[in-house]
Amino acid sequence: MAGRKKQDHLTFIELQLMLICWEMGEVPASYIWEEFNKTERRSYSAIKTELDRITVKGYLVRRKLGPIWLYAPKYPKSEVLPSVFSRFMAFVQKYDILPLFVRYADKKGLTGEEKTEIRKLLDEAEE
Repeated sequence: MAGRKKQDHLTFIELQLMLICWEMGEVPASYIWEEFNKTERRSYSAIKTELDRITVKGYLVRRKLGPIWLYAPKYPKSEVLPSVFSRFMAFVQKYDILPLFVRYADKKGLTGEEKTEIRKLLDEAEE
């Protein structure tokens, strides 16, 4: 992803749409809109505008097939998500990470392995 500009980061809604695109592959905007609307409500034109913005940012490619536009991820998820996660963590660390962690642990529940790993990290941080 060389040549990306700092302002080209994905917004939350753009990331949601990218996750759908990674799952579906090359598909029409209408398919992406239908999938998005299973959990969120946005108009088709709003989703189409977001897809076009993501394309301009360089994360999606599109091609015309008759009267419709097909969208597909330009980069694999494994190349994009690490920078998204790093940006998110940098933002959270500016503030207080504890509420985020508590909410995650409360909502998801932690496995024994996860608890052991967290204890290990806390012990290492104290040393």
